[in-house]
Amino acid sequence: MNGYRFWQKEQLYWIAFWVGLVASFALNPSWITFVLLMLLMVASYLRYSCSGLRVPQSDVLPIECAGRPAGEGQLAGSPSELDPEATAAAVAHGKALGETVFAFIQIDNLEDVLQGLDENQRNALQTETHQHLLNWCGHLNGFLRKYSEDMYMGIFSRQELDRMIAEKFDILDEVRALRVGNKLPVTISMGVAASGLTMSERGQKAQTGLDLALGRGGDQAAVYVNGEVQFYGGKAKVMEKNTRVKARVVAHAIRELMLEATDVMIMGHEGEDFDSLGSAMGVARMAAHLGKRVNIVVGEIALSFEKLQELLPDYTEYEGLFLTVGEALERVTPSTLLFVVDTHRVFLTAAPQLIDIVDRRVVIDHHRRSEDFIPNPMIVYLEPSASSTSELVTELLTYFDEKIELTRLEASALFSGMVVDTKNFAVQTGVRTFEAAAYLRRSGADPAIVRHLFMVDMETLKLRAAILAGSQSLAGGVVIASCPSEVKNGQIVSAQAADMMLSIEGVRVSFVLCPADGGVGISARSNGDVNVQVIMEAFGGGGHQTVAGAHIDGVDLAEARKRLEAVVADYIGEEKE
Repeated sequence: MNGYRFWQKEQLYWIAFWVGLVASFALNPSWITFVLLMLLMVASYLRYSCSGLRVPQSDVLPIECAGRPAGEGQLAGSPSELDPEATAAAVAHGKALGETVFAFIQIDNLEDVLQGLDENQRNALQTETHQHLLNWCGHLNGFLRKYSEDMYMGIFSRQELDRMIAEKFDILDEVRALRVGNKLPVTISMGVAASGLTMSERGQKAQTGLDLALGRGGDQAAVYVNGEVQFYGGKAKVMEKNTRVKARVVAHAIRELMLEATDVMIMGHEGEDFDSLGSAMGVARMAAHLGKRVNIVVGEIALSFEKLQELLPDYTEYEGLFLTVGEALERVTPSTLLFVVDTHRVFLTAAPQLIDIVDRRVVIDHHRRSEDFIPNPMIVYLEPSASSTSELVTELLTYFDEKIELTRLEASALFSGMVVDTKNFAVQTGVRTFEAAAYLRRSGADPAIVRHLFMVDMETLKLRAAILAGSQSLAGGVVIASCPSEVKNGQIVSAQAADMMLSIEGVRVSFVLCPADGGVGISARSNGDVNVQVIMEAFGGGGHQTVAGAHIDGVDLAEARKRLEAVVADYIGEEKE
């Protein structure tokens, strides 16, 4: 190693060079001259070899030996033995990686916002949005580069990410407040990553975060930090998409998958409601139209399914359509195609075991995307802007095959799914919702059947009244109530009571707590002004902007209510700011 350093010195090369050169001219050709010239050639060769072995300090990385950090039991040739400066550069490189934060930013709804604006307004709005993002980035001493009409890439330090979090990503509110003649607010979504061993891994996490934010309806930031994902924003109402191109493409893709499958199974979430059952029956009609064996898997019999079962004897074609979880597990084949409707979280499905044993999976849902998504689906049709999964399936039916025909019960079940999730077409309702409803009505949806499905007995009605009588109003248009313990179908009655409380003047959001399964369940409803999904996520739950729920394990009603009031107070407080 010392010899290596000796020959590496510049002085040795130049001494040998000049001695050989002078001797060549001063002396007569002799063996001495020959030796000196050989010495010059050897010195030149060693100079060249040694300089080629040098490693640029910028490329030096810490070396790990047998799982130990650099510096512990290092081999010869490790950075610290080559050069102390190289070691310092390696440490700086690792520190820089640890402090680097990647961000992908997208304007969610640029095309929709620009509709109806003249050229000057369009340019002004885009310029204002761009300038706000640049000013925000400059405020954080970061780097921002626009690489398409609505996409940006940013690089920040870990310290500045802490500032973003402390400020709750207020750039979301600033951009949403921009008005240059636009009727719709501009919203942006971000995927931010401070976790990952390499720059490439962080970039991939940032892209995943952006996809997650968009899948949850946009207007929010998904941040990967300290090994977990955190969400900020998500206060704006989800805007309805004007194009149906995606529905047509998905419908054709679903048709191809069904043709390849020997049989089709469909399941919704545990405790199926009419949106889950209606959308499942719509998908079942697609499979039956292609002549495929099809079954709908149901969990524990819920009140909604009981009401539907009362009508099944009048329709012989549905004999054997519904399976229990145990029956479904016995019928699975290697080419089974599984549809999951009205949920995308494994633990919420009617039969989580099916997810593990069926490889070919399709997800159709309208809830905002959660982190724990069903793994590796072949097709995902997730539209938080839709009123219900029944609306999505109805649109798919119109593109699946123009000759497909729904039965009266199928059309009524799909219609009921839309009714229950829109609160009789009062919330989360757009043009496409009414167009889907009109299609179902033309296909035979019967108001008498729908009315039958929503009928309740006298005891249930009295229980709803008791829940409303014990409700309490809080600041900000919030109402909280509790359901008595040991009540049959308590969760369903709680959800119905939460819906009813929204009809009270001045109420923007309602919560009903119900003891269940060793804890307390929460049913949350909103008129659209408050995003109840964000509130329920604080308890590990989810849903979408107007309908959400959660379950808190190991607590009683008093403790659950205390926690809920604290979270709601924080949300309302931020809203006022």
